[in-house]
Amino acid sequence: MAPPETPGAGVGAMRRGKKHGRWKERSDTPFSEWKDGKTVPIDYAWTELDYVDGVKQGAFVVWWGNGQRREDGVYVADKPDGPFRLFNREGVKVSEGTYRAGELDGLWQHYHDDGMREYVGMLADGKRHGTWEEYYPDGSPRARGSYETSERIGPWSLWDKAGIVERGEYRGGKRIGTSALATVEELDLSDNDLDELAVRVLARSPYLGKVRELAWSGNDADADELEPLREALPHAKIGDAPPRGNVVVIDASA
Repeated sequence: MAPPETPGAGVGAMRRGKKHGRWKERSDTPFSEWKDGKTVPIDYAWTELDYVDGVKQGAFVVWWGNGQRREDGVYVADKPDGPFRLFNREGVKVSEGTYRAGELDGLWQHYHDDGMREYVGMLADGKRHGTWEEYYPDGSPRARGSYETSERIGPWSLWDKAGIVERGEYRGGKRIGTSALATVEELDLSDNDLDELAVRVLARSPYLGKVRELAWSGNDADADELEPLREALPHAKIGDAPPRGNVVVIDASA
């Protein structure tokens, strides 16, 4: 039994005037994907599912128009309940987790288009609750902390793309107090990157007062190369670090 081509149409069996057994249904509006920070309509997907006396019950699969699986899960009494997975049109998994009585509930993970993890965390009754971690497309950390009913609470660590991290405290979804660069963060740099690091640190000027020590470890770290850092951080102690290759250590614990 092929799925219908007409949007909103379905094919399957009836019993006492109600859908019963296996059905194939075409969506009445185009399904979409999240692309480049926005929702993009794609095509009219179709669903393969079971009914019991007009009520959705059991495993279901949604297919993209190109034949790739879009999502799969389980219905219990007309509502998603249990494991759930979502895929893009290329067949790459973009999210997975569990439902309970129609609400997102339990551990959920979301992935970038190439399959790298984007975030992982707990949900309760459809709201973020508990520990969450977020990642950049290259797999490096972006944020880590806790939610309560989808609002940030307690300590959070936030990384920029350069790997510099700041820490702050949240209450009711709002930052409280002041933030500081995190304790002992290491950046792999070549000698030619010293000026660039000074610029990056200067750009974060609200936190300069928290930087207590900056040490360079490398074979060719002479006074001239360290001068931009001394100018950027006149109050900080700048010196040699234990031999670990070319590494800059920023110690900015609050």
